[in-house]
Amino acid sequence: MNVKKLCFLILLITVNIISAQNFEGFETGNFLSYNWQFAGHANWTTTINNPYQGSFCAQTGAVEANQYSKLSITLEVVEPSQLSFWWKVDSEIESDLLIFYLDGNEMASISGNINWQEYSMNMQVGYHTFSWSYEKDSSGTIGADAGWLDSITFPITTTFDHDLAIQSIQGPAALFQGFSGIYDI
Repeated sequence: MNVKKLCFLILLITVNIISAQNFEGFETGNFLSYNWQFAGHANWTTTINNPYQGSFCAQTGAVEANQYSKLSITLEVVEPSQLSFWWKVDSEIESDLLIFYLDGNEMASISGNINWQEYSMNMQVGYHTFSWSYEKDSSGTIGADAGWLDSITFPITTTFDHDLAIQSIQGPAALFQGFSGIYDI
């Protein structure tokens, strides 16, 4: 007696991304790729004017004397790794500063007419808040009176919701032994 066996193909896709080194180049033309937070007197914007790399970079908001424009993000660093970014500024020397803060502590600042330069530092495990703030003093304005940020390589972090997602799977629900099927994912 010939018995045909019906075999069901069970498709199991397991994606287990524990960590990733994330990059932000502002190429979406907005701040929707990450959970960016804004503070101060004017929000940062994205611009196509003279990015370090690609088509876009981030630019500080327009602020007046004794005001600031801050862009921040909090991430969980899951293994020792490095943070790097490119920044530039066109401001009053030693008065209007573009400052990088880590967990509320000033790590570096630039002022004057500084073209794109890289900043990098080693990071330890834990939750960290990365902030870039353009801060004006009470005196005049020189140059474009702004700062720019581009090409951030974050330390190794946990992945974000919806980093990798399947919207649909289409194909045969069952296959007979010896047959194959095509699935659109």
